[in-house]
Amino acid sequence: MQGGSSGSSATSAGTYMDDLAKKLSDGLTEYSEALTSAKNDYSNTDESVSIDFTNFDSKMQ
Repeated sequence: MQGGSSGSSATSAGTYMDDLAKKLSDGLTEYSEALTSAKNDYSNTDESVSIDFTNFDSKMQ
């Protein structure tokens, strides 16, 4: 809109949303990898497995 003053606010909001989406995407990727690893470990160790969510936790902070 000509003469509008929301341009910089919209840019900041867009950047914030992009950063948030990236953080969530990274977290979900780590979560997926942890579950895949757990599934593989479960199959290999007959029900004695531990799941490491360290990378997931660090991405979500």
